[in-house]
Amino acid sequence: MSNDDQIRHSKALEAQIVSDPDKQAKIEARNGVRQFDAVTEMIEHFSDPQRKFKLRPSHLLHL
Repeated sequence: MSNDDQIRHSKALEAQIVSDPDKQAKIEARNGVRQFDAVTEMIEHFSDPQRKFKLRPSHLLHL
């Protein structure tokens, strides 16, 4: 492998650490609502009899 193949061009953002318990609770609550909405959309999508549901790792990663 050449050096060009080993160079990573994308960089992850710095993690934001929230230490305030109230802010943490708000973030967790918002994430819970977003996950609920995502599951609701998934259920609606697969309620069509033409679509066969299979729980995939990508579904879990999405949540």
